[in-house]
Amino acid sequence: MTLVAFAVLLAVAAAGALLRGGDVERRGAALFISAWLASLFAQWLSGEFSPGLWLPIIDATVLCALIGMTWRSPRPWPVYACGFQMLALAGDVA
Repeated sequence: MTLVAFAVLLAVAAAGALLRGGDVERRGAALFISAWLASLFAQWLSGEFSPGLWLPIIDATVLCALIGMTWRSPRPWPVYACGFQMLALAGDVA
């Protein structure tokens, strides 16, 4: 149930970013959707509920992409997204 709720929330946020946002928001929406699909594929590949080693790799890749977006973005939201992504990566390591 929570996976479906997250998928709906992500779809609504991505649709809003694609319809109303600029170039940075479109790239951010594509980044988060592709990362979520990669984590679903990692769960399917591992055959378990937990994707194991793949999740920290996906989260680190998203963090690097967000750092690149922050570097060039005139908007402040990628900075906050980097902070939350660092927390997610720290949770993976812990």
